[in-house]
Amino acid sequence: IENEKTSPNVSTLQQLATALQVPISAFFDTTYKYKDIVFQKNGERPITMFPHGELEDLGGGLALGEATPLLMISKPKSNSGTDAIVHTGQEFIYCLTGSVVYWVGQEEFILQKGDSLIFQAHIPHRWENRTDITSQCLLIICPSDNSDRSVEQHLNDKLED
Repeated sequence: IENEKTSPNVSTLQQLATALQVPISAFFDTTYKYKDIVFQKNGERPITMFPHGELEDLGGGLALGEATPLLMISKPKSNSGTDAIVHTGQEFIYCLTGSVVYWVGQEEFILQKGDSLIFQAHIPHRWENRTDITSQCLLIICPSDNSDRSVEQHLNDKLED
């Protein structure tokens, strides 16, 4: 990562954010200053790349209360890993293109264009793109505690000790 020979995966990025006690948005290439109103043209939003795809910061640094809106772009045949994600609050997913499978607890939900899912985020969850095409989903993470690092958990892999 330091030598720019690889990009961190989402889990590694989350671990780094947690260790540094910064929000995941700190890793976005941000050249903007805080504003009361944020308008972002397509293609001009801060993006964080990870091996399975990318996350675009749709909020441009302006939060919706504690909620964080993200555009999740999942590469074909990619997933969030075998470890389930657990955090406080709720999570909302709206499938824009392609298809993504979400497991929430023991239930499997196949989201296709126009489908949505909302759930209590304390239920273990993970996702997978089983298809041969890239999928795009609007992901809104709403922690119930402002010290919750739920966004970072979605970007977290176990770091080597």
